[in-house]
Amino acid sequence: MRSAVPYLWLLLIFGVLSGSASAAPVAATPRCFPESGYCIRGPIQAFFETQGGVAVFGLPVSAQRTELLDGQPVTVQWFERARFEQRNGTVELGRVGVELLRSYGVDWWTLPQGQPAQGCLYFDLTRHTLCDAFLIVWQSFPNAITIFGAPVSEPRWELHGGQNATVRMTQWFERARFEMDVNRVVFGTVGAELLARQPGVVVPDPVTDLPPPRVIPTPTIVIGK
Repeated sequence: MRSAVPYLWLLLIFGVLSGSASAAPVAATPRCFPESGYCIRGPIQAFFETQGGVAVFGLPVSAQRTELLDGQPVTVQWFERARFEQRNGTVELGRVGVELLRSYGVDWWTLPQGQPAQGCLYFDLTRHTLCDAFLIVWQSFPNAITIFGAPVSEPRWELHGGQNATVRMTQWFERARFEMDVNRVVFGTVGAELLARQPGVVVPDPVTDLPPPRVIPTPTIVIGK
């Protein structure tokens, strides 16, 4: 039976109008976050503020810096739930969901695949389905493919939440991880978790070097029934 949980708090998030921040006005004054000690500026700040802000991406957990991605130098800034990549004034989001799974030794292509079902979205490219509460949240963002990407797993029980970890129904996406926390969907801290796995990196509190997610062998909830 499908859940009918109110997600109005997400529907009130800033409208997502574009996949690139290059067309958005760039603020002249950087915005700083005392909670993590980092600031955002330029095109990355414009993307952050027009595509969802803290509610979607969390706090910045690094300064803007140059990293090698696919052998090319790219201006990068890490957030709790994302990695922003700036190339020639255009900002895109890194595939941190896929990369975090890979860092745990998980090839998402080997995960159980979904099947087309009534009331669900089926993604031919990744062979996974999106249903129920996760579908409601995903569809509330007009630019969901740009922000979250396509699903790369089916929903499954996993343990998340660090020291206060709880068992949550979880679905992985190219750039995100959706978790059902009691009666609401939250976005997992995939950016901070991936960054923390880099040697010598200390991620600002409250995020620490978290262990890999543990799949819980409990009865699977059949989505779409």
